[in-house]
Amino acid sequence: MRDHLLVLIHLGNAHRSGVTANITVGEYNKHELNSNGTYIISVLNHKTFDTYGHAHVVLNPITFKWLTIFITKIRSQILSHCDNIFLTWSGQPMTSGAISVQLGSLWKKAGIFDSESGKRNICATLIRKSASTGVRENTGNIQAVADLMGHDPETAKKHYTRCMRDTAPIGGLAIILITRKLEKSGVQMKKEF
Repeated sequence: MRDHLLVLIHLGNAHRSGVTANITVGEYNKHELNSNGTYIISVLNHKTFDTYGHAHVVLNPITFKWLTIFITKIRSQILSHCDNIFLTWSGQPMTSGAISVQLGSLWKKAGIFDSESGKRNICATLIRKSASTGVRENTGNIQAVADLMGHDPETAKKHYTRCMRDTAPIGGLAIILITRKLEKSGVQMKKEF
């Protein structure tokens, strides 16, 4: 369940993995309910806090409910002295690198990644790059992408012009493949997303 939540959070927000690694139970408890029904968790401890302030993790109601269940039923069973939501089984906070490793692990378990295909395995950085390129190509608004990603406009100009035609479709393909796998196994998919 933890790794599934990590994928949902990253596909939905495209933050650096450090944002997800550093979400705390205290920050979760202070979440805000947006007028459109989404939940916002403001994360203090992340790479660009000094420049951009809190990173905002936005969750749809279903993902927020799953996160609530994870915190109350699973995380609560792990003895830990830290407040981070996502922990290792030994109770230590997950590092940003561990988050990316788990994203890749779930990708492989879903049968999406084949190391012999020559394609790159999924990680938080690849999700970020794909999201920023997709938004930029569809809106042309480099400043909006820079604000969303917590990037300086010069970084945006330098890196967002690179097309990721080989990697941007991976996220869409993953969703299609996972949906087909679940449907074949008899799992009912909700069409609310």
